[in-house]
Amino acid sequence: MQISEFQQWTKETDSNTQWDLLTTPQLLCHLTEEIGEVAQALNRIYAYTEGEAREKQRANLALELLDAFWFLVKIANKFDVNLDLEAKNFVERAANWGDEHHSKLVRGLRNLDTELSTAKNKLDLRYDGE
Repeated sequence: MQISEFQQWTKETDSNTQWDLLTTPQLLCHLTEEIGEVAQALNRIYAYTEGEAREKQRANLALELLDAFWFLVKIANKFDVNLDLEAKNFVERAANWGDEHHSKLVRGLRNLDTELSTAKNKLDLRYDGE
Protein backbone atom coordinates (compact mmCIF):
# COMPACT_ATOMS: atom_id res chain seq x y z
CA MET A 1 0.00 0.00 0.00
CA GLN A 2 1.29 3.44 -0.92
CA ILE A 3 1.20 6.41 1.46
CA SER A 4 -1.48 8.06 -0.68
CA GLU A 5 -3.65 4.93 -0.52
CA PHE A 6 -3.32 4.75 3.26
CA GLN A 7 -4.08 8.45 3.51
CA GLN A 8 -7.21 8.04 1.38
CA TRP A 9 -8.31 4.93 3.32
CA THR A 10 -7.88 6.86 6.58
CA LYS A 11 -9.91 9.76 5.21
CA GLU A 12 -12.75 7.46 4.14
CA THR A 13 -12.69 5.42 7.35
CA ASP A 14 -12.67 8.54 9.50
CA SER A 15 -15.61 9.96 7.57
CA ASN A 16 -17.57 6.72 7.94
CA THR A 17 -16.84 6.41 11.67
CA GLN A 18 -16.96 10.15 12.46
CA TRP A 19 -13.35 10.13 13.65
CA ASP A 20 -13.02 13.11 11.29
CA LEU A 21 -14.94 15.13 13.91
CA LEU A 22 -11.97 15.05 16.29
CA THR A 23 -10.40 18.46 16.74
CA THR A 24 -6.76 19.17 16.00
CA PRO A 25 -5.91 19.34 19.74
CA GLN A 26 -7.61 15.97 20.27
CA LEU A 27 -5.62 14.46 17.41
CA LEU A 28 -2.42 15.93 18.82
CA CYS A 29 -3.22 14.43 22.23
CA HIS A 30 -3.77 11.01 20.65
CA LEU A 31 -0.52 11.36 18.69
CA THR A 32 1.36 12.32 21.84
CA GLU A 33 -0.07 9.29 23.63
CA GLU A 34 1.07 7.03 20.80
CA ILE A 35 4.56 8.55 20.79
CA GLY A 36 4.73 7.77 24.50
CA GLU A 37 3.84 4.18 23.68
CA VAL A 38 6.63 4.11 21.06
CA ALA A 39 9.05 5.27 23.77
CA GLN A 40 7.74 2.62 26.15
CA ALA A 41 8.20 -0.07 23.50
CA LEU A 42 11.79 1.06 22.91
CA ASN A 43 12.51 1.00 26.63
CA ARG A 44 11.17 -2.54 26.82
CA ILE A 45 13.27 -3.65 23.84
CA TYR A 46 16.39 -2.48 25.65
CA ALA A 47 15.24 -4.13 28.88
CA TYR A 48 14.75 -7.50 27.17
CA THR A 49 18.12 -8.18 25.61
CA GLU A 50 17.36 -11.51 23.97
CA GLY A 51 14.95 -14.20 23.03
CA GLU A 52 11.22 -14.39 22.59
CA ALA A 53 10.46 -11.52 24.99
CA ARG A 54 12.62 -9.13 22.94
CA GLU A 55 10.96 -10.23 19.70
CA LYS A 56 7.54 -9.68 21.27
CA GLN A 57 8.59 -6.13 22.16
CA ARG A 58 9.87 -5.52 18.62
CA ALA A 59 6.49 -6.60 17.25
CA ASN A 60 4.79 -4.25 19.68
CA LEU A 61 7.07 -1.41 18.51
CA ALA A 62 5.86 -1.95 14.95
CA LEU A 63 2.25 -1.64 16.09
CA GLU A 64 2.94 1.50 18.12
CA LEU A 65 4.80 3.14 15.22
CA LEU A 66 1.83 2.48 12.96
CA ASP A 67 -0.58 3.90 15.54
CA ALA A 68 1.53 7.09 15.70
CA PHE A 69 1.71 7.24 11.91
CA TRP A 70 -2.06 6.84 11.71
CA PHE A 71 -2.59 9.96 13.83
CA LEU A 72 -0.02 11.87 11.77
CA VAL A 73 -2.03 10.93 8.68
CA LYS A 74 -5.23 12.12 10.36
CA ILE A 75 -3.61 15.50 11.08
CA ALA A 76 -2.33 15.69 7.50
CA ASN A 77 -5.83 14.97 6.24
CA LYS A 78 -7.32 17.68 8.44
CA PHE A 79 -5.03 20.21 6.73
CA ASP A 80 -5.15 18.66 3.22
CA VAL A 81 -1.44 17.78 3.25
CA ASN A 82 -0.53 15.36 0.46
CA LEU A 83 1.89 13.06 2.30
CA ASP A 84 2.82 11.16 -0.84
CA LEU A 85 3.96 14.37 -2.55
CA GLU A 86 5.69 15.61 0.61
CA ALA A 87 7.56 12.30 0.96
CA LYS A 88 8.78 12.58 -2.64
CA ASN A 89 9.90 16.18 -2.03
CA PHE A 90 11.69 15.11 1.15
CA VAL A 91 13.62 12.41 -0.72
CA GLU A 92 14.68 14.96 -3.33
CA ARG A 93 15.89 17.37 -0.65
CA ALA A 94 17.72 14.57 1.17
CA ALA A 95 19.68 13.79 -1.99
CA ASN A 96 21.41 17.17 -1.55
CA TRP A 97 22.34 16.83 2.10
CA GLY A 98 25.94 15.83 1.48
CA ASP A 99 28.84 15.96 3.92
CA GLU A 100 27.32 18.52 6.31
CA HIS A 101 24.73 16.04 7.56
CA HIS A 102 27.34 13.29 7.82
CA SER A 103 29.52 15.56 9.95
CA LYS A 104 26.57 16.33 12.24
CA LEU A 105 25.87 12.62 12.61
CA VAL A 106 29.48 11.85 13.50
CA ARG A 107 29.58 14.74 15.97
CA GLY A 108 26.33 13.57 17.55
CA LEU A 109 27.57 10.00 17.88
CA ARG A 110 30.82 11.19 19.47
CA ASN A 111 28.84 13.28 21.97
CA LEU A 112 26.62 10.29 22.74
CA ASP A 113 29.68 8.07 23.20
CA THR A 114 31.18 10.59 25.64
CA GLU A 115 27.91 10.82 27.59
CA LEU A 116 27.55 7.04 27.76
CA SER A 117 31.19 6.63 28.82
CA THR A 118 30.69 9.15 31.60
CA ALA A 119 27.58 7.33 32.83
CA LYS A 120 29.37 3.97 32.59
CA ASN A 121 32.29 5.26 34.64
CA LYS A 122 30.01 6.77 37.28
CA LEU A 123 28.20 3.45 37.61
CA ASP A 124 31.46 1.53 37.46
CA LEU A 125 30.00 -0.79 34.84
CA ARG A 126 32.18 -3.55 33.47
CA TYR A 127 31.42 -5.13 30.15
CA ASP A 128 32.59 -8.52 28.98
CA GLY A 129 35.94 -8.20 27.29
CA GLU A 130 36.93 -4.95 29.02
